Amino acid sequence: MTEKKEEKPLVAESAPAEAKKPESKPAISMLKVALIVLIISLFSSAVSVFVYDRFYAQKVAAIDIKGYLAEQKDLYTAGKLTDDQFEAKLDTLEALVDSVPKNKALITGDVAVRNIEIIKP
Repeated sequence: MTEKKEEKPLVAESAPAEAKKPESKPAISMLKVALIVLIISLFSSAVSVFVYDRFYAQKVAAIDIKGYLAEQKDLYTAGKLTDDQFEAKLDTLEALVDSVPKNKALITGDVAVRNIEIIKP
């Protein structure tokens, strides 16, 4: 009286024939990705060149000290400047030279021929 049970494989009886996959959106094409990378690269390159040129690149500027001192000497000898005014003008010249950014190299105006920024005191 032993009843034998039939062994069945472990498979779901009501399994759907094919599982439906959710529809995926089309992926971004390689051309769009390449275009985005190109735009980002150009933008970052332009910004880095601008920042380097603005803050780090060494620039040359000329200052016309000889002409300024000759003009102040003429005014002083003509009696249009007092000693205190002459010293104040020299102090403003020194302050101007000290205020030039560190990325600018100053040369005298006598040496500059062209294509150099000339600072007038």
